[in-house]
Parts: sequence; structure tokens; C-alpha cells
Amino acid sequence: MLKFLLISLTFALSLATFGVDFSAYQGALTNETTQCFVGNEKTFAIVELWEANGHFNPYFTANYELLRAYGIRRVDAYATLCDNYVVESICSSIAQMLPGDFMGQVWFEIGPHSDCRTGDIGSRIPFIENIVRSCQQHGLTVGIYSSADDWANVVGSQGSSSGVLTPLPLWYAHYDNTPNFGDYAVAGFGGWPAPALKQYAGDDELCGISVNLNFY
Repeated sequence: MLKFLLISLTFALSLATFGVDFSAYQGALTNETTQCFVGNEKTFAIVELWEANGHFNPYFTANYELLRAYGIRRVDAYATLCDNYVVESICSSIAQMLPGDFMGQVWFEIGPHSDCRTGDIGSRIPFIENIVRSCQQHGLTVGIYSSADDWANVVGSQGSSSGVLTPLPLWYAHYDNTPNFGDYAVAGFGGWPAPALKQYAGDDELCGISVNLNFY
């Protein structure tokens, strides 16, 4: 039995994929930092595209191209959703700003940013649903990023769910420094039966910059 468990664990780890995410705050990546990511076996990256203040990350395109040039084939984008956004404008803007060869996921961050949350709490899930529908019509592949606490703070409760949103991939944050989904039974929220990605450590110093660490 022990031998079987060890083999199973080894097999699971062999399938694991590790990556980083970071925001506009980190600025432009250098060749050295990007090469260091690869040397540390980071095979995907998620880069902030749209900030909570409603501005695009001016470093996104250059960072995307550098990451791809160094062999990081999966580069996703994330965008913070605020209550005062115009649904059609945010989706058309994201579609226009993404590089022409972008094939990744656009993750919508659902977080309690003080300058973002102005609308009635009961209107927020329908608002997110409208964003998702509109962005899908613009050809974007979308997912949701949040944590149990952030989700509850934004939409009203940890258990608040949506039949439009739960079929989407979920990227959840739970900083237990453990790169597996074994915590999801207690860290889950919003009706998602299973996650796609986990952000398991935040503000970790790696390759000379501060990043968050992720697993799938």
C-alpha cells in the first residue's frame, strides 16, 4: 500500500505545472528575470492586463512577448472588474489590447477593491455574468479569479453561486504554501465543484521581483 501511495504521489507531481503571476507594479521584465523563471521550472505566467483604476498595464505587451520568446508558451492575462465599468467597453477594449497571437485565458479578478465597489451588492453577480457573456462574444476565453473571503465580500456570501459562472474555470487564492488542491474542500466557494488553478503563495521573491506562485 505504501509503495502504491508513493507511486501515485510521484505520478501526480510529474503532472503538476507551476507558474507565476504579477501586476503592473513589477514593471517591465528583464531578460535575466525571464530566463530565471524558466530555470526555476515556471512553465506559465499570468500577467495583469487591466488594473483596478481602469488603466491598462503599459508593460503587458512587452512582458507577454518576452515570456513567449523564452519559451513560456502559456501566458494568460487578468483584469480586475469594477462595478462602474461599461460592459461592452471593457470587453471590446480587452480584445483590442491583447496581442494578435494571444491564445491564453483572460481571468476576471473579483476582489473587494475600495475604489471599485460602488454598486448594490445584489447586482454584482448579474454584472459579472453580463461581462462574461459580452467578452465571450468578443472571442475571449474567460475564467474567474478570487478567494473565499473576497468572493463573499464582493457578492454577499461565500456560497453565492451562478449557473453562468460555475462552468467557467476557477483560479482561486489560498496562501497555504501547498501546491495542490487538497485544501479546496474548505477553501472553495461560489458553487464551483473543482478549481482549475491555485495561487498558493503571495508576494514571494523570485528572480529579483515579487510574484505570486501558482499551481495546476
